Amino acid sequence: MIEPKNPAGQAIKQTILAKDKFWLTLILLGAVLIRLWYGSFIIDDAYITFRYSRNLVNGLGLVYNPDGRHILGTTTPLLALLLALPNYLGIAPEGASLWLSLFSDSLTISLLYLISRDFLKLPRVGLAAGVLVAFWPDYINYAVSGMETSLYIALLVGMFYLYLRQRYVQAGLVLGLLFLARPDGLIMGAVLFGDYLLKERRLPWRMGLAFLPLPILWFTFATFYYGNPISQSVLAKATYNNDNTPSESFIQLLIFLLQSFKPILTILAALGIFTILRSQNYRGLRLPLVWWSLYCVIFIATGAFHYFPWYYIPLLPFYFLFALIGVVGLSQPLIERLGHPLEVGIRIGGGLLTGGLVWLALANKPTLAESQIGREVLYQEVATRLLKDLPPNEQFATKEIGTLAYFCNCQTYDLAGLVTPEALNRPELPLLQEIRPAFIIVYNNHLRADTLNSAWLKQNYETMEVHPVKLWGQEVLYVFRRRPTT
Repeated sequence: MIEPKNPAGQAIKQTILAKDKFWLTLILLGAVLIRLWYGSFIIDDAYITFRYSRNLVNGLGLVYNPDGRHILGTTTPLLALLLALPNYLGIAPEGASLWLSLFSDSLTISLLYLISRDFLKLPRVGLAAGVLVAFWPDYINYAVSGMETSLYIALLVGMFYLYLRQRYVQAGLVLGLLFLARPDGLIMGAVLFGDYLLKERRLPWRMGLAFLPLPILWFTFATFYYGNPISQSVLAKATYNNDNTPSESFIQLLIFLLQSFKPILTILAALGIFTILRSQNYRGLRLPLVWWSLYCVIFIATGAFHYFPWYYIPLLPFYFLFALIGVVGLSQPLIERLGHPLEVGIRIGGGLLTGGLVWLALANKPTLAESQIGREVLYQEVATRLLKDLPPNEQFATKEIGTLAYFCNCQTYDLAGLVTPEALNRPELPLLQEIRPAFIIVYNNHLRADTLNSAWLKQNYETMEVHPVKLWGQEVLYVFRRRPTT
């Protein structure tokens, strides 16, 4: 016998859903507005991908230098290709990347709500996670940085959501995009493939077959075009990471998780993880917990948690969910005991915390702007003033190629080896003696002291400019110009 529907219950459910949609819309609007208010604060590494995209549009191919040499120096070909169309239409990568991040972060916020509503039965947790993504200063910093971070996270969370919905073909397609956004996206793929295999006792053929076409196409193209499907920047960064031991990388992760207000969140996240492992109600978050743990182990083991701070940011969305589950675990017994007054108090407290977070986000903008003065802003000024008219047969050398090369659009020699494989693991002084660039533009801590103080450098180059700056400590940006030959 079919039970009659409860009109009152349906009405209450629709009212709650309408309220949730209202708050979700408000959060999305806040996320968009604050990012537009920030504008673009492009970091140096993002300009590398921008240059690949611009050169593709200008007919040079998917290459870095004007000489057209085929070297793959970006780890995010998906972003380079996505930025090419707006670039072709006259929209600069700086603006296009911001709008892409706006869309990606909005998608992430919406997905966190859907995951919490549909699989945890805690829609308000999803809304709270959305607030944290919308206004957390670290998150905003990389949303406006020009990097692929927001896109990567949206694809990561999107694949997980599709997997939970058992839409395996779509999940596989998203995994293909995720791999092209950042190769470490395969970590989530491995977790979900493994879960399917354990649960179903068979291989996830549909998901696997949907995943394969994009990587196969890219590997085929990259092998023929570059001679190697592995990005040169991956090889170069692996060399840098060799200087950073796993223990140092672990300490850097701890610092990230314990700085600012994160100690409270980290304690709550630990409680949340305990709750997730103990209760079947939250089993939907066990897979993100496995991914989170595996991601940390791999990045600690490879020493990646050091030079490249954007590697921490993908941890945040699920970290927020873990912490919020910790809040639920603490508050539910108290609400059952104390009832409505405590629930009202929690809502008021949540509103006050949201206001405080928005204030922190607003106050963070001047700090972010100041952090770029001694690096990206200075690089842009030097490139525009000194390198703009560099002849095609000349080149300059540096260890941070992004901003300088993007704004001069001239031949660039990368002493770090991201786009110049022959520079990797080469001693600096013999390398400089061999290439004799027109300019050498470096921070004092980017070259060995014996190179900076060498008789050869003083004899063949004049110190054209010295810019004292404060970045990681007290640094100096040197601009050396080659002396005319007599």
